[in-house]
Amino acid sequence: MKILLEAGPLLAFLIVYALAGIYAATAVMVALSALALFAGRWIEGHYSGLSMFTLVVSSVLGGLTITLRDPTFIQYKPTIVFAAFALALGASHFVGERVALQTLFGKVLPMPDPLWRRVNALWAIYFGIHAVLNLYVAYHYSLQTWVYFKVFGFGAATVLFGLLHVPFLWPQLRAALRRPAA
Repeated sequence: MKILLEAGPLLAFLIVYALAGIYAATAVMVALSALALFAGRWIEGHYSGLSMFTLVVSSVLGGLTITLRDPTFIQYKPTIVFAAFALALGASHFVGERVALQTLFGKVLPMPDPLWRRVNALWAIYFGIHAVLNLYVAYHYSLQTWVYFKVFGFGAATVLFGLLHVPFLWPQLRAALRRPAA
């Protein structure tokens, strides 16, 4: 259900873009992002900080896109979100006892601190590259290419990047799968 709440606005953006263009797609994405935030609150009992941040960025940049009839603003959204992820993950190496990913997933996947630091750093770099890559595609390719790259390119790259972690995380993953559920 959570994946539907997060992916729903993106998939709706793609469908509405194909049917009605960037401005209608932007409006639908913002509306469904708000709906997903409230649905997440209803299902999980609290608001997701990530969903709230994404909604604020989507609302501001989507509002500018629609009001000024300039799709450039919504094209900045992935860069801002990816850059924020990169900065948050990177900063967690210098603040607090544990890195961000260890704080989020450490109970589900216990691993040694050095391994968590390595994984966290890799994801920080990954998101930083995505932030820059989004701008490159937005400025050097058509709006249609950017939309499809945003939906399919970043999604596929994220799945692939996650799968590339499996070989060196396999011992920890296998041990986590063997543990009985709490």
